[in-house]
Amino acid sequence: VSNLNTYLECPKKFYYKNLLRVPSAKTKSLCMGTAVHGALQDFLKNQDKEFLLNRFEYHLKREILSKTDFKDALQKGRKVLEDYHDEYSSTFNRESLAEYNFKNQNVFLDDVPLTGQIDKIEILDRSKKIVNVVDYKTGNPDSKSTDLKKGGKYWRQLVFYKILCENSKEFPYKMLSAEIDFVERGRATNAFKKFKIQITDEDLEIVKTEIKDVYGEIKNLSFLNFTEDRFCGECEWCLT
Repeated sequence: VSNLNTYLECPKKFYYKNLLRVPSAKTKSLCMGTAVHGALQDFLKNQDKEFLLNRFEYHLKREILSKTDFKDALQKGRKVLEDYHDEYSSTFNRESLAEYNFKNQNVFLDDVPLTGQIDKIEILDRSKKIVNVVDYKTGNPDSKSTDLKKGGKYWRQLVFYKILCENSKEFPYKMLSAEIDFVERGRATNAFKKFKIQITDEDLEIVKTEIKDVYGEIKNLSFLNFTEDRFCGECEWCLT
């Protein structure tokens, strides 16, 4: 779904970032986000606050950062995770799966191969195999309204996961709902935010059409002949 979102954002960006894979350095924020995800994944196995913070530091040490950036990211990340833990510690779902990967499940939508990895799957009813799918996000939730609304990239991500689950012959659960879980407080609201949806048939059809259309353009290399009005004009690849 990240490839799909990148292409819809800007086919030129997709060409350089996802096809040519031009190397680029990770920012401090991205490094911190990766370490936060790793810590939360480990946390599902041992839901202890100090364990969570220790695992964050472990994952952050694996990133390439200057001493100053590491110190800043460590301080911010620990504060973020401490606040997140204190906010939700009494409501954590103890029956959850971390980093569920569809890589080897040979999932297809018609002739389009699909894959992906879900941050967390919460088991809501074990006997009926009903689950809620969760994707963690770092960053300021107050600035993500466009991404969350219908047609936005976070909304599309959740719908994509539904398509992935339904088209896998090996996924053993029924996905009832999906949510974006923002790990950081809003900068303006100072509040945590979760965006939860139950996906409709209309939502599925919209994203299925996007998947097929984009896959067709990629296979035919159509984007190599696009005029400038098909690109975003704002990303680093358009501006260089």
